[in-house]
Amino acid sequence: MNNEVNNIETTLSQELISIQSNWDIMPIPPLHSDYLPVGVYDCSFQELNNTFGTNICRKELMDKLDKYIQKLKQAGISGWIIVDGSFITSKTRPNDIDIILVRKRDDFLLKPVTEEENEILDEDRVKNEYKIHLIPTIEGDRATTAMTSFFSRVRDKGPDVKKGLVRLTI
Repeated sequence: MNNEVNNIETTLSQELISIQSNWDIMPIPPLHSDYLPVGVYDCSFQELNNTFGTNICRKELMDKLDKYIQKLKQAGISGWIIVDGSFITSKTRPNDIDIILVRKRDDFLLKPVTEEENEILDEDRVKNEYKIHLIPTIEGDRATTAMTSFFSRVRDKGPDVKKGLVRLTI
C-alpha cells in the first residue's frame, strides 16, 4: 500500500512539475475543443476578465472573484489562485468559479490565523457569498500537487484527458 501511495505521489509531482514549467511564460491561448490546451497560464485579473468575462453571467462571476481577491489581500493572504471549472471553458453560463487558493507557506506558518481569515477561508461561506468553489492549500503541500493534477483532468472524458488551468497571483 505504501509503495502504491508513493507511486501516486511521484506521478502527481511529475505532472505538477510538467505543468509548472509552463508558468510565467504563456498568455491565455484560445480554447481548443471547449478547453484550454494543457498547461498553467499565468495571467493578470484583467486578462482573465478579458478572456472569460464575455457575458453578463460571466461578468457577475468576475465581479465576485474580484471582491474575494480584495478580501484576501485585506486579510494579508498572499500566494496565488489556480482557476478551473466550467468558468474557463466555452460554457456560456457557468454556475461558479472553481479555485485552488495556494497560500505562501511562510505566511501561513509564521502568522497566527485571524477570525477574518477563518471567515474568508470558510468554503461554505465563500460558495454562498462569492459563488466560488474554494479549495484552500499551502505552497509545497501534497494537497496542492494533488488538486492541481486533479483539476487538470477533464472530468467527463477520463483521467488521461488533460486541460489547461489559469493562475493569478494575489
